[in-house]
Amino acid sequence: MHGGCFASINLRLPGDQIAFIANHAEDQVLFVDPTLLPAVEKLAPHLPKVKHYVVMGDKVPEGTTLNPVHAYEDLLKE
Repeated sequence: MHGGCFASINLRLPGDQIAFIANHAEDQVLFVDPTLLPAVEKLAPHLPKVKHYVVMGDKVPEGTTLNPVHAYEDLLKE
């Protein structure tokens, strides 16, 4: 009801194509599996429209360079 939509991205695509898809869709929030954080951290500089990264889990792994980054379970609690 807030006007957003969910779009999945095929992780088998090369990084430049993933960035193109996310930028073309003007994605503002990216939900990320913790195991994919290293790949997303490499893509993040190429995703200027993304305002928030949400790690699917109860905590954000230490050392992540994504900013701002949130833990999914923490958002649900709020």
